[in-house]
Amino acid sequence: PDCNVAEAVRLAGTHWRLTPLHLGFGTGGRCVPLGTEYLLRGALGNSLHLAQSASEWDDWQREYIARLAARYAHTVLVLGIAYRPDFRDAGRSPGIAVARAMRRHEVEVRIHDPLWTVPDLEQFGVPVAESIVPSAYDAVLLATPHRVYLDLPARANWRPGQFVLDAQGTWTNYREIFKEVGVDYR
Repeated sequence: PDCNVAEAVRLAGTHWRLTPLHLGFGTGGRCVPLGTEYLLRGALGNSLHLAQSASEWDDWQREYIARLAARYAHTVLVLGIAYRPDFRDAGRSPGIAVARAMRRHEVEVRIHDPLWTVPDLEQFGVPVAESIVPSAYDAVLLATPHRVYLDLPARANWRPGQFVLDAQGTWTNYREIFKEVGVDYR
């Protein structure tokens, strides 16, 4: 009751790892989601509704994306497993979490990330795409917009009926290209 909560939240938002936040298919990284988990475990039965809701929301969001992909696709390519662009760390990776959730829904999914070698990616227990060939998949999910993916819509072959889910809206400027080809971009 003696704390200015608005000021505390403002100050927390200045932490170098939180500026800017790279939200997409849920929260990733080693600080924000793990901090929430530590708080919940340390609460010792005390209710932390906001933290509990945030954790449940992350889980729900990934499950929702997996079900959405399963509805539209049999084969899915997930681009980017790092939790932020051009940073080689898969701590609490939203891309991996979504890929694993899709596998539980019997979707054939592959992951790709230019910051890891194929053997490194194989450690995550999800099949790996050695190259980026969007036309080989029913759906493409851009989980982490690494630099190498930024102009992919302009240089890749797409086919009518494909589904593209862009976690951070990185490809919004290519919306017309997708529309012309007949790709459902969201």
